[in-house]
Amino acid sequence: MGRSVFVKHGRGQRKGGRPDIEAATRGGDWSQRMEAEGTPEDANLRQALYWTRIYAQILVMEESVLDHIRQLMRGARKPAARWS
Repeated sequence: MGRSVFVKHGRGQRKGGRPDIEAATRGGDWSQRMEAEGTPEDANLRQALYWTRIYAQILVMEESVLDHIRQLMRGARKPAARWS
């Protein structure tokens, strides 16, 4: 079976499962903020600009990954072309 690891979460650590699954779950949950992000109610302008840049960089990265996946999928439709 899978091994257990300690995953840093919030103020302490808790025993969790696979870190990749934990990250995917957190990444897909829009209600959870990133570690150290804080709450919008407590943010100042500097923090808001910082997190805007962080999320913009994440968006660029995700778009790049999706573009790469699309390229791979187009290539998978033509298996003969891969071997020529």
